[in-house]
Amino acid sequence: NAHERNGSRDFTDEPEKVQHGDKFPHQLKFTKVNLTPTQLYFDVKDARTTDDAQITISLMVFYHMNDLELMLDTTQDPIGDFVNALAADVMSFAADKTYEAVLSRTASMCELSTFPILTSRAKAIGYLIDKVVFRGIKTSSHLQDMHNKAVSNAARLRLESLESEQKERRLDLETRHAHERERTKLTADSEASEEKRSLSDKEHQQLLRHWREQKQAELEHAQQSQLQELDYLTKLSKTGVDLTQYLVAREASRPSQHIRVDGAASALAKVHLSAPAADKSAGRQAGFFG
Repeated sequence: NAHERNGSRDFTDEPEKVQHGDKFPHQLKFTKVNLTPTQLYFDVKDARTTDDAQITISLMVFYHMNDLELMLDTTQDPIGDFVNALAADVMSFAADKTYEAVLSRTASMCELSTFPILTSRAKAIGYLIDKVVFRGIKTSSHLQDMHNKAVSNAARLRLESLESEQKERRLDLETRHAHERERTKLTADSEASEEKRSLSDKEHQQLLRHWREQKQAELEHAQQSQLQELDYLTKLSKTGVDLTQYLVAREASRPSQHIRVDGAASALAKVHLSAPAADKSAGRQAGFFG
């Protein structure tokens, strides 16, 4: 059997005063029950945050009837029950948060776990809540202007910070590239200096080797000459020559000095030389070239 029921609906005898989302009791009368899934628009007004901001949160609730007999036995106004439960959940949600925290948590108002009173009350009267959708938040014009300015300032600061970070990254990149170029140049210079030093060392080693080879050749030549001289003197000694007299005579025949006189009148020139006493005692002679 169908019964005449009263319910809440969003119109009154003064439609010019009605806003979208407003609900008034006993405005909906029906004798047929709608069993199809439907939705409810509702604005929860005068919710207050911990910083005493007064806000209005707009929601849309999707629901369907699950148990007709339970609904008829447990409620006279299911829409009114939804409205009251929804308002209680929203009031509880905002009561322990600041205005900024509410704004940052609006996504959670699309989750059924945020509305435990609504879901439990709907189940108790034979309904199931399918989904709740957050439609927006409103506050006083003054607070909204302050919030808009704060958002604008925050966006400007983020942009400035981003621009500053980009400049710093660009400067860091340029500095790093400059350091890398300087390091590469220093490495190249060091390698060039090392190569030059290596070439110089090789040249020095080559010159030193040549000098050693030359000295070794001179030493070998001197040794060979000494051996030949020794062999010659040995042969003279075997023939009966007095080697002491021979060596003295040979050394005396070698002049200790050579004096050369040049000039057109060199044939008429008179030169007087005094030989050193050591040379006189040794019997050394002086050689003249003219």
